[in-house]
Amino acid sequence: MSKMVFAAAAMTAATVFAADASAATFNNGGQIVIPDTGSSGPSNPYPSIINVSGLSGAVTDVNVTFHGLSHTWSGDLEIALHGPTGQRVALLADFGGGLNWTNDDVTFSDGAGLPVVGSSGTYRTAVNTCENASICDGASDLLSAFNGLDPNGNWSLYVFDDAGGDRGRIAGGWSLDITTDAVSAVPLPAGLPLLLGGLGVLGLARRKRRG
Repeated sequence: MSKMVFAAAAMTAATVFAADASAATFNNGGQIVIPDTGSSGPSNPYPSIINVSGLSGAVTDVNVTFHGLSHTWSGDLEIALHGPTGQRVALLADFGGGLNWTNDDVTFSDGAGLPVVGSSGTYRTAVNTCENASICDGASDLLSAFNGLDPNGNWSLYVFDDAGGDRGRIAGGWSLDITTDAVSAVPLPAGLPLLLGGLGVLGLARRKRRG
């Protein structure tokens, strides 16, 4: 019986489960065309979707990156991200006036110190007003609004131009960096279970000699 107990202990010790952040990046490289006829309206596609699968745990952090953003008047843009459970976050809305984006890689992160400035970089969300209620109604301006949610499912990016006269695109699509509080298995050194098992057998032999 004692040998079985020691063997079980050795096997259990072979793997330790630790709470550890798990991060993954998901991409949709398809171009998003923001009405390039100079008219207002939704982008094409609308929305652009990233399907997230295979993640465990709940969301602890989300960052969003646009790859190759161009637009001749930033203040026309209203952009919102909808999570798989319906939670909404406005990323950019009526902000920046005549800022001109030119093939810029733009990341939105709650940890950034600055709002958007019209060039490549990492920024916090920048929202004045969002007139498109269909995408912004009930939206937060913090990506932490997704924290605690199941990350798996469709994430939808809505890009809308609310005024005519300018045009743009997100040439390289967009990506999501998602971190969760997944519990991961951490294997211990291969020899440790054998060592523990050997110690158990040694202890049992000593007990028998004493008996």
